[in-house]
Amino acid sequence: MIYNYDIPYEKMLKKLDYCKKWGVQIADCRYRPLDSIKDDYNPGKFRSGQTGEDYYIHTDGGWTDQKIRDFRRRVRQLNIWIRYARDKGLGYDKRMEKWSSIHNTFKFFHMGRPPQLEVIEKSPTWKRRLEMMNRIKNYYKKQNLNTLDYSSFTKKRIDEELKKIITNIDLPLFSSR
Repeated sequence: MIYNYDIPYEKMLKKLDYCKKWGVQIADCRYRPLDSIKDDYNPGKFRSGQTGEDYYIHTDGGWTDQKIRDFRRRVRQLNIWIRYARDKGLGYDKRMEKWSSIHNTFKFFHMGRPPQLEVIEKSPTWKRRLEMMNRIKNYYKKQNLNTLDYSSFTKKRIDEELKKIITNIDLPLFSSR
């Protein structure tokens, strides 16, 4: 979907509703003229906002900075809902945004689908395991090392292997936060 162009925000929201009904994820593209030499759009400035001087806003189509940010937020929420909640009959929950990161960590270790977020949040063991997995994944990516395959490991063996790696790469096991 190309937004921030001639199709008004309200009509784009209707398209978003159809995508939700059909269960279709959206690849969103913010329109910028080809001759545009400056684009300082900053997604982190959602509170203070930005102006047409920072990046191109197609005001002829009725777009504003706030509408662009709102549309992007809705697309992100829809895509996350489709990926992680729709098939389970659940609605969107902001905590699901963490789920994407957790899911990618499990992919790195070839460990299949992670347990439900509620299970992880209630379990000190899962929290500790996930912290170790993230630290190792980040280290391996920085060092350009291959992913690890723990698909056939028991949870006990996974914990043992994670602790060995953390010791070998000389990372503190628990952060001092």
